Amino acid sequence: MNPVPPVIPIFIDSIPPECSTGIKNFMKQVLPILFCILAIVLNWFIYSSTTEKINRYKHTPPFPAYDYTLSTTGIFPLLDGDHTTYWMKGRDGAEWDFDIELRFSHVLKNDQYQSIPYTELSIVPCEGYPPISINMELVKREGINVDKELRLPKEELIEKINIRDIKEPFIYDISKHFSKTESKYEYDGFNMYIIALKARLLAVQGKACIADIEIRE
Repeated sequence: MNPVPPVIPIFIDSIPPECSTGIKNFMKQVLPILFCILAIVLNWFIYSSTTEKINRYKHTPPFPAYDYTLSTTGIFPLLDGDHTTYWMKGRDGAEWDFDIELRFSHVLKNDQYQSIPYTELSIVPCEGYPPISINMELVKREGINVDKELRLPKEELIEKINIRDIKEPFIYDISKHFSKTESKYEYDGFNMYIIALKARLLAVQGKACIADIEIRE
């Protein structure tokens, strides 16, 4: 196999005849090395960026998140696990201020879908802001294949949760809803579901701030 890519001889042959033979020989030696280095760098970049995305999705799967308040901060700071970023409520939403899908109920292990025993819902208010009061609905949302089924997913209420005047990280016990462990060999779109949270904050615009929301095992 010729180690010199086809583009290199063409480029070299385009050098004017008056150029010395030494320059041509030098380019024949150097250009293949430069192409190899470029290929290595590009492969490393693809690998590192892919690994970063996989690690990020392990913590924050790429589920939809809706901000009905048109916040200037965007909704995704709620889901990044970083307590230094935050979501600031904009205007009042019609029914809910936001609707975020948090985690999937099962994980694929050893060719089986195994349920995850979630134990707590964590809410972290922003430091330096007034305490927050929030009405929430924790729901399970059907994990349908939207490429095959053109309809809205079915929902089932897990629990209504109303908390008042919290200014420190708050933990709510949800273990009673996820204590049953099970394994399935086939995908079941409703009994294997997405856990979502719909919430409305009882505060005026610019006075409600949340740094992070997540459910944990």
